[in-house]
Amino acid sequence: MGTLIPMEVFEKVGLFDDVNMPQYLADADLCLRARRVGIPIRLCNDSHLYNDTNLTGGLPPSGRISLKEAVAVFSSKKSSEFFRARVVFTWRHCPRSLFALSLTVRYARVGAHVLRRMLSGGARCPASPPSPDSASRV
Repeated sequence: MGTLIPMEVFEKVGLFDDVNMPQYLADADLCLRARRVGIPIRLCNDSHLYNDTNLTGGLPPSGRISLKEAVAVFSSKKSSEFFRARVVFTWRHCPRSLFALSLTVRYARVGAHVLRRMLSGGARCPASPPSPDSASRV
């Protein structure tokens, strides 16, 4: 996850919402709830977090995906695009007047990416960093 949180924050805003956000978004949700009650959020831009999506339930960074994998993008609790988690998160933190537009734009983008991966083998996922072996050397 990559977060350090003092106990006082949990006492003020409650715990992570592991029911609605079992794998992704719970840390962002907690931070936004904390900020809403005046707790400052600190960010360390020098930190690095490496994630092997093969171990965490994400799609492989490139290549064709099956229909089963495409459906899992939206239905798996391990997916960053798990529909229920995104709806709850957006409902809590997005202005009501932008709620439907926000979800529509997000899922149009994600859906287009998934469809492209299903049909053509697709390019590397935008959120996936290049592997160390493929980095260009000068």
